[in-house]
Amino acid sequence: MPSLVKKLACLAVLALGGQLSWGFALLGPINEPWQTVDIGYNIGGDLGAPKNIGDEYRRNTPTIYYSFDENFLDYFGSNGVAAVEAGIAVFNALPKVSEMSSNLVEFPTEVTRENYLAEALFLTDMKSWTMAMLTEQLGLAAPERFVWTLHDRWHTGTPPCPIGMNYLIVQRNFDPNFITPVNQLLPSSYVNGVLYSYWISEICVPPPATLATTVPFPVDP
Repeated sequence: MPSLVKKLACLAVLALGGQLSWGFALLGPINEPWQTVDIGYNIGGDLGAPKNIGDEYRRNTPTIYYSFDENFLDYFGSNGVAAVEAGIAVFNALPKVSEMSSNLVEFPTEVTRENYLAEALFLTDMKSWTMAMLTEQLGLAAPERFVWTLHDRWHTGTPPCPIGMNYLIVQRNFDPNFITPVNQLLPSSYVNGVLYSYWISEICVPPPATLATTVPFPVDP
């Protein structure tokens, strides 16, 4: 995938410099002591954890190589290969930076729709999964997931959990606001112009390993 990383990097720079506000969360190694399984990190095959400005990572090579092993081909077949290729093609089809507008109005900030049948069957299409995995490989996390996220969880007093549970919440979504310099971006409650709030899911005792986590949601979906 020639020039994939360069195109994505330029796209991000233009997004920061334009008039629109695009939310993004930065990804990095799960190496901070507070990012533990019991408050919702390193679960479900997470590649990394949300990071603050300056703590993220990115690839520094222009090409990402991929292949299909025998297990994949036996299970998904040619349709699976076609779906993966379609997802990769979206990234490879990004135009040259010189062909993009200064405010990126040609790129929609919302392109999802709800597939009720797939939701009922707990299915995820391979094209969407591929694009999500590529985005992580390029150093970006899901901003909607980490717009509000747990930093600490502790109990005070004598009543058992969930009474007496305390939480420290941080934000790991950044939405450029052009009041501060690009290298001083502040956390934001907005993702692509949509305001997010949250509630806390508290389970108290294992199983499962994750005892509490934030559940962000759009205030006006």
